[in-house]
Amino acid sequence: MRMRPRIIWGLLMILLISSIPTTSWAGEISASAEIISVKGFGVNIMIDQPEYYTTSPSRPPVINMALQVYNYSRIPVTLDFTTSQRYDFAIYNSKGREVWRWSDDKAFLQVLGQVTLSPGESILYTTAYEFIDANGRPMPADLYTLKGELTASDMTLWTPRKIEGTVSFWHKHTR
Repeated sequence: MRMRPRIIWGLLMILLISSIPTTSWAGEISASAEIISVKGFGVNIMIDQPEYYTTSPSRPPVINMALQVYNYSRIPVTLDFTTSQRYDFAIYNSKGREVWRWSDDKAFLQVLGQVTLSPGESILYTTAYEFIDANGRPMPADLYTLKGELTASDMTLWTPRKIEGTVSFWHKHTR
């Protein structure tokens, strides 16, 4: 009986999240998402589809991904950052080896910053990645896991030290 309120709450959060416009990137966010929540604060990791296909070596799939951070508590939550980076994404193969990280080719300002989320407010970070290896070829067929992470530090007692979530997806080759 205890799981029922959590399931209902999760379904309500997915319904709320699905109503957020996604005009900043192509594709719709699918139900392939994992909601992680702690003490009135949550993270949702989303991808635009559960499976991606490479139809030819010159046409690797593009993975659209989103990290949503939301405050469903009754008080404002302030997130502290030690750089201009607010989030990160990483993709791991089925053996747990990291095959891509969004921040690897980026530089961030070394400045302090804050983001405050009012009660019921959320923020959405999105990016897209052409699913290729270091040589420019489509990644091998495998089950992959996308990890999204909020890079805040020195957060209030309302939120844990590390806030992240994951969602898995298949990459397949077709002929």
